[in-house]
Amino acid sequence: MILSAINTMNLKFDPVLSAQDEENFRFFLNNAYGLHLHEHQQDKFKKAVYDTCQKFCISSAAALLEKIQQDPFCDERILLIQQITVDESYFFRDDEQQKFLKTEFLPKLIAQKRQAQDKHLRIWSAGCSTGQEIYSIAILLYQLLPDFSEWTLHLLGSDISHQSLEQAIAGKYNRWSIRTDENFINHSGYFTPSDERYYQLKDFIKNKVKFFYLNLAEDTFPSLMNQTCYLDLILCRNVFIYFTPEVIEKACHQFAQALRPEGVLMLSVTDPVNFSCLELNKEKWGEVFYFKRKNEFLVEETQDDSYYSETSLSSFDNIDSASIVSQPVKDEPQSDDLEEIKKKVIPLLRKSLWSQVIESCNLALVNYSKDADLHQFKAKSLVNLGQFNEAKLACEKSIVCDDLDPHTYLLYGLILLQLELYDEAEKAFRQTVFLNHDFMEAHYQLGQVLLYKGQKKQGVKAIKNALKLAEEGDKNQPVHNVITLTYASFSEIIKNELTVLNDKQ
Repeated sequence: MILSAINTMNLKFDPVLSAQDEENFRFFLNNAYGLHLHEHQQDKFKKAVYDTCQKFCISSAAALLEKIQQDPFCDERILLIQQITVDESYFFRDDEQQKFLKTEFLPKLIAQKRQAQDKHLRIWSAGCSTGQEIYSIAILLYQLLPDFSEWTLHLLGSDISHQSLEQAIAGKYNRWSIRTDENFINHSGYFTPSDERYYQLKDFIKNKVKFFYLNLAEDTFPSLMNQTCYLDLILCRNVFIYFTPEVIEKACHQFAQALRPEGVLMLSVTDPVNFSCLELNKEKWGEVFYFKRKNEFLVEETQDDSYYSETSLSSFDNIDSASIVSQPVKDEPQSDDLEEIKKKVIPLLRKSLWSQVIESCNLALVNYSKDADLHQFKAKSLVNLGQFNEAKLACEKSIVCDDLDPHTYLLYGLILLQLELYDEAEKAFRQTVFLNHDFMEAHYQLGQVLLYKGQKKQGVKAIKNALKLAEEGDKNQPVHNVITLTYASFSEIIKNELTVLNDKQ
């Protein structure tokens, strides 16, 4: 301890970054996280570099950069990203947007759901910082839903900062973070005094939200794997101010794909809004701007297939028509045999044309009702249209037709997770692992469902098994359910999640 203090006192560090240092850091931050530092963010960036070097006794900015490039999970990198990206956050931030959500958007959304007899709400805070935003949404929903306990609330918060996620998961805040009147803090029923400075969010709100690591600059969403699909609302506030225009447009396209038709994307008033996204309409309520996904949008045929995020297609990516086993109900020749039908359906899946996939599968199932693949294709498409109960039924039919396909059990488990049927989901993932013990994604999802059930030790063990398989596998192999994500990239995501979980211990 004394030696550490002496080393810190003797540290000679020049707080002035050279032009080359700044350029190297800019390149690193943009390449790794899609971050773009604007002129007004320079002082914050330089202070973050200086503070990180001081804390870890690093003699120069160049030495710090070398360290964080070599070790993506080192404490130095975690602290630096935390200090660069985290802005002050507090409950019910931005009065006008909160008014829009409370009096306009959420009441209308709830009414539509009730009319459709669909008590599911799916909301994602992308770049959630320390969690106040998504917890504010949970509190609003509690106020707006007299039958709160009867709804399935799919509330997500994601960030690239381990420290922010750790605090968000803890749900413990000081008075300034809550920043509202005394009655709300002391008499609302949402908080319990933890000590003289902090307040603990009560479990009936805190346990409604799932937090996870996600880098918005990567092709990891939308995906059933991290549940970022068919969302009613995406909040991404004070995030785009860090991104380049290219990263913003790419992220907006992915957000549009993650939203249900007429789902809404909300940015902050400080975020740039002059980007091009054909799938989104810019709309206004009072002084509040937001973006609504169009009911339908055309997929440009000139785009490369890899541009489209997929959710459960990897088992069919390299499909060999000669290897497809037909299971027709009728023996007489058909105008389109099963092999040809699948060849036509697979491109529709790749282009995310879910309604067309369902229509094609329904027509084919008249003659090939016992084909497991057709039922699985249909199930995947129903998931992406938010029809989870129907997807569950289609998946069960696929399993009846072929009860030895681990990919179907994985999809089935993911659907059950969306429906919060955790015991059944655990059984499905365990069956997947039984059929293929090297199925990395199944180990990962088994870990997730065990965490949901409060079995942290077993959950972390399963996630570590997934990490081992990912590191031992082909680093360029695409992850099942997220075709644009490789094993190498997914290994880093798993390590980030394990870091957050270990911080909670």
